[in-house]
Amino acid sequence: MTSSPLAKLHYFAGRGRAETTRWMLAATQVPFENAPLDSPRALAALRATGKLPFDQIPLLEIDGLCLSQSTAMIRYLARRSDLYGDNKTDALWCDMIAGAASDFAETAMQAAFMPSHDQAMSALHDRVQKFGPKFEARLRDNGSQFVSGARLTFADVVLAQATSA
Repeated sequence: MTSSPLAKLHYFAGRGRAETTRWMLAATQVPFENAPLDSPRALAALRATGKLPFDQIPLLEIDGLCLSQSTAMIRYLARRSDLYGDNKTDALWCDMIAGAASDFAETAMQAAFMPSHDQAMSALHDRVQKFGPKFEARLRDNGSQFVSGARLTFADVVLAQATSA
């Protein structure tokens, strides 16, 4: 694959596991093309290219690379655009906040598969009650409008996306 200034993100036509990568691409001002897979045949065709390192999507083609695993994509974009904080402590907080935001968001992703609307809403409510105060405390304790350090990091993007839907 040759390097191209336009990144390409392959995923189903929906938010899912590719949404935070979309937010990171936007936050880092990387021009990209959404390449939605609209059928099992489209996914099979993508698999046949050999571009999927683990035979899974999402797939991000950028800088001559084929990236798999959404967490790795997000962190690659963060390092690429200097959004990993200014020191090791900032980077540690970025990783912790991103991990907690992922745990928080997992319940929302699973809500559609819950046996009932009431059970889904109860699970979401419990997650907000658990994580919301912790996220607010981190913002307060950090003493800035950011969750790590004094400037925007990928953790801010991840948390904003996780709490947006």
